[in-house]
Amino acid sequence: KLRDTKARLAQMEQSRAEAIKERDGLKQRLDDKMEECRKLHERVDQQNATIGVKEKSIQEFRAVHKHLESFRSVLFHKVRSLETEKGPLEQQVHTLQAAVKDMYQEFVSEFWERQGLANRLEDRTVKLQALQAEAQDLRSMRTAVKKDYVRMFADV
Repeated sequence: KLRDTKARLAQMEQSRAEAIKERDGLKQRLDDKMEECRKLHERVDQQNATIGVKEKSIQEFRAVHKHLESFRSVLFHKVRSLETEKGPLEQQVHTLQAAVKDMYQEFVSEFWERQGLANRLEDRTVKLQALQAEAQDLRSMRTAVKKDYVRMFADV
């Protein structure tokens, strides 16, 4: 009986040692898993923080995009308005160009007409001066002839 009890005690001691070893192994595995879980929580928290920053950035981009989209819409309507005004303005420019061309032609023709008149005036001025000089010569000759005629009658 003692032997059986000793054998049982030895078997129980061995079972206890195995149970302690198994418990220590399980405790180590539990500690490892807990550390792994803590690291995963840290990583998830970091990823959540990164996601939060990225979501905030996305919201800012959306707000900017919305703002730019309204500008695009306003500018689109402004461009459309300017394009509709462009047609009549182009027509007015063509009309004004034609009027300027006509005025230039009129100016050129009047210039040449005045140039011709100036030339004719100069020619007539020269003729007038020549005729005045000739008239003066004729008056001088007439006065000389009168004097000669008077002296001739006075001598007779």
